[in-house]
Amino acid sequence: MDKNLKLRRIAKYKFSTERLIIADFNNAEKLLSSMVKEILGNKRLFSPTLIMIIQQMVEFPDGISEIEKRAYRDLAEHAGAIEAIVMDDMNEITSSKITSILN
Repeated sequence: MDKNLKLRRIAKYKFSTERLIIADFNNAEKLLSSMVKEILGNKRLFSPTLIMIIQQMVEFPDGISEIEKRAYRDLAEHAGAIEAIVMDDMNEITSSKITSILN
């Protein structure tokens, strides 16, 4: 698995709003699950420990609400992650930042 792999996908069905991905939880879950399968593949003897870092793509003046953060964590867990870290900033996530977050 490539540690520097970056994925960006467009949902098959549009979300009802830009802000509230949680309004279309099922659609978001399918999208995230398909991305995880693409990265990890379907045939594997052992499942790796999956930690997801989720970053907002659109900046909002008041940031991400706690409810939205919880929804993102739930999405990640349903897709197979044991932990989800929700980033509330628009800066690019560098390898060194990921390392500091995970340690």
